[in-house]
Amino acid sequence: MKKQNNYWLVGGIAAVVVILIILLAVSYNKSRSKREENGIVGESTEESSLTDETSGISGHDNMEHGAMGHGTVNSDTDMEDESLEAYLNDQDKIMMAMMRDMSEIEKTGNASIDFLEGMIPHHESAVDMAESYLKYGGENQELKEMAESIIETQTDEIWQMKALIDELTALGQTDTEKEEAYLKEYNEMMSAHHEGHSSADNIDQAFAEGMHMHHKMAVDMSKAILNYADEGAVKMMAQNIVRTQEDEMEKMENILQSVR
Repeated sequence: MKKQNNYWLVGGIAAVVVILIILLAVSYNKSRSKREENGIVGESTEESSLTDETSGISGHDNMEHGAMGHGTVNSDTDMEDESLEAYLNDQDKIMMAMMRDMSEIEKTGNASIDFLEGMIPHHESAVDMAESYLKYGGENQELKEMAESIIETQTDEIWQMKALIDELTALGQTDTEKEEAYLKEYNEMMSAHHEGHSSADNIDQAFAEGMHMHHKMAVDMSKAILNYADEGAVKMMAQNIVRTQEDEMEKMENILQSVR
């Protein structure tokens, strides 16, 4: 009987041990499953984080690209403004030098020589203005062609005027009354000429407005000398200046309607 009781005790202990082992195994499996589950979630979170970071980088790149594009527009506008300002500065310097040189011509006793001496710096400034316009990138094709024509035509006329001065000086003919009458009109024209501050929005407009005013002065001088010149060559040159520059003035007026 005692021996039988010992068997039951051993069997009970063995059963308890088996049950404990089963419970531990179940507990371990649950814990492992949770860890694996957590590991998957963490990986997803990491991938999500990477995706967010990548998206952020892409967004930043897109923003930079957009900003660069916008910056290019601003840069182009700034360059246009700088070119216009540079051209207007050139024009002001050219006109100031012209007015100084035209006001410093000396009396020669001959109205025709006085006319030519004053017209040379006027032509030189027209050439300089046209060259400056082409340098700073005017866009109107008709104005470009006009600028090129002014450079060619008026450079040639400068040489013609210098040759005429030499011829007339060599002849030595004078008429102080006619000279005084011409210079009176000349000086009144110089006093009436005022170079106003340009409000042009672009180089084309600035050139057309400035050159139109410049041509008007040459036309007035040429019309004035026709009343006092005795030399046929001087009259012919003055008439040619009036005809050519009035035609260009009309073209510039039409162009201004399209570039304003």
